[in-house]
Amino acid sequence: MVLDAVNAELEGVPEAQAEVIRVQALQKYISPHAFGGRNAEKGTWDGRPPTGFSLSMNLGLSLGMIGQAIGSLIFSRLCDKIGCKIPIQICTLAGIGGYFIMYAGGIWVKSYWLFVIGLVWNGFFGCTMPCATVYFNQVWTVAPTPLVLLSLAH
Repeated sequence: MVLDAVNAELEGVPEAQAEVIRVQALQKYISPHAFGGRNAEKGTWDGRPPTGFSLSMNLGLSLGMIGQAIGSLIFSRLCDKIGCKIPIQICTLAGIGGYFIMYAGGIWVKSYWLFVIGLVWNGFFGCTMPCATVYFNQVWTVAPTPLVLLSLAH
């Protein structure tokens, strides 16, 4: 969408100058380029991803899933010990904090690593749905309808 708007404005502009404008638009609006930009040194604490785009995104998501696995073990155990209401509240509030960390990493600080920390944080505290499923199974005496189960899935 951004490139379509930029390309529409570049009618009649020389190709070399148009390419410079396109690259500037990409660096400004597309998230992989927001983390340090093309001129940042690779592998330093400048916020730039340590590898290419695909591997960097998969690395962050994989670390987030590992955080989710660890969080699921901890919060499932906590649900068994003290009930589900407190873990649901902890996961919900901390999950909101994780979104703020990801937003800060991508928009304000422009740091890939802060974004990944937000993914891991959000993964660790992203156990609200399993805790809610256990809670509803304890509260309801009849089996929930498929529509209710579908609403709990997301």
